[in-house]
Amino acid sequence: MDPIDFLQRHWMLTAAAVGILFMLISSEVARFTRKYAEIGPSEASRMMSHDQPLLLDVREIDEYRAGYLRDAKHIPLGQLGAKIDQIEAWKDKPVIIYCRSGNRSGVACGQLAKQGFTKLYNLAGGILAWQHDGLPVKKK
Repeated sequence: MDPIDFLQRHWMLTAAAVGILFMLISSEVARFTRKYAEIGPSEASRMMSHDQPLLLDVREIDEYRAGYLRDAKHIPLGQLGAKIDQIEAWKDKPVIIYCRSGNRSGVACGQLAKQGFTKLYNLAGGILAWQHDGLPVKKK
């Protein structure tokens, strides 16, 4: 069976393979062009000790109350655009952004990068990774 015949007979499989390839390529392009860095809990802890970054928690209030990082500023992701003036002084300073698992904080990093913030760090794995590594959280 020649390759063209195979592709014609298995067009759904071919379409799925092309779709997956497209998603992989677009994901890698996005990773290389984003304007923030992904850091793990140990690197975030080191930065907290040496660089005095702003810690920005973008989770909802009930998640924040269940436990947060020391000295974190809480602005839920849905309110970030309206409250950006509260963190404007940090445009050229390190900002570590976190959420539960690292997804919402990635969105927040993108939003802040568009607003001119230059030293953005997304806590990979979010507060779940932080706690998994046995690092401390505060509770209200």
